[in-house]
Amino acid sequence: MAKWNADALSAPNAQRELAQIAKARAAMCSRQNALIETLRAELAAEKAKVARLVEVLKACVSSLERADTAEGVCCCGDNMESHGDPMNCGHSPVDMGDYYARKALEAARAAIAAYEVKP
Repeated sequence: MAKWNADALSAPNAQRELAQIAKARAAMCSRQNALIETLRAELAAEKAKVARLVEVLKACVSSLERADTAEGVCCCGDNMESHGDPMNCGHSPVDMGDYYARKALEAARAAIAAYEVKP
């Protein structure tokens, strides 16, 4: 532990030290405020990007909802037109294109709901 001498505790020295501390603190606050403003600007830019991506995703969802996604092939690989009876093959025929399109739509709708930027 450092020893304090009477000169170090004198009023002029203490005032100089306090002034230096105040100046350093003001500089630090200024740097912090500048950083905060930079981060706010970056956040606003990222929010704008997310909003744009959500709008694009909405357009894709709208298009996919109206598109014919049938491929004519069941998820099991059989042709949909000549697919076996569900009682004989053990499953209901599901068109592979429709199945994956439905999954993509579900994921897109969930992403829109989660990331849509509110004004």
